[in-house]
Amino acid sequence: MKNLLLVAAAVLVTAAVAVPLARRAVPPAPALAPVATIQEIMEGIVVPTSTAIFESVGTISTAAGTVDKAPSTPQDWEALERHAYLLVEAAGLLGIHPRRVERPSVEPEPGGESSPEVPPAEIEARIMKDPAAWQRHLDELRVVALRAQKAAHDRSVDGLFEVGGDMDLVCERCHQAYWYNAPEGVKIRR
Repeated sequence: MKNLLLVAAAVLVTAAVAVPLARRAVPPAPALAPVATIQEIMEGIVVPTSTAIFESVGTISTAAGTVDKAPSTPQDWEALERHAYLLVEAAGLLGIHPRRVERPSVEPEPGGESSPEVPPAEIEARIMKDPAAWQRHLDELRVVALRAQKAAHDRSVDGLFEVGGDMDLVCERCHQAYWYNAPEGVKIRR
C-alpha cells in the first residue's frame, strides 16, 4: 500500500510539472544572420579549399624532367572531396544577406584610382545594385565545386584538371565584376 501511495504521488508531481512545461511556448529559432564578412569567408574557406583543388593535379617541370602531380592515396582523395564540399557550402554562406564585405573597423588600404582592388564599400554597392547577378556568380561557384567533389569522389585526375580550369574562370568572372578596379569594359587578367 505504501508503495502504491508513493507511485501515485510521483505521478501527480510529474503531471503537475509536465503540464505547465508542455504549455510553454518554444521560442522561435533566431533568423539566420551573417556573422563573418565576405572577406573572412573568402580568406578562411574559399581560398584554402580552392587552392587545394587547383594544386591537387598538374605537371611540374624541372631541370631533371617532368613530374605529374595527382592525389595518390584514399586519404588524399577524401581530403579533396571535403575541400570541394566546403567550397559548395561557402557559396551558400556568401549568399546570405545582408553580409558585409569587410568589418567596418578595418582601415581601407591606400591606392585610390590606381589600386587594382575596389574598396569594400564599392563592392557592397555593386552587390546591392544587382543581387541577382551576385547570386548567379555564387551559383556558378556552387556548380563547379560540385563538379570538383564528383571528380574527387570518382578519383578522376582528368576531371580535377578540367574542373580546375573551369573554377579559375568562374572565380575570375566574379572578381572581374566585384573586386578588380578596372574601367567599364576593361578586363583584367591576373
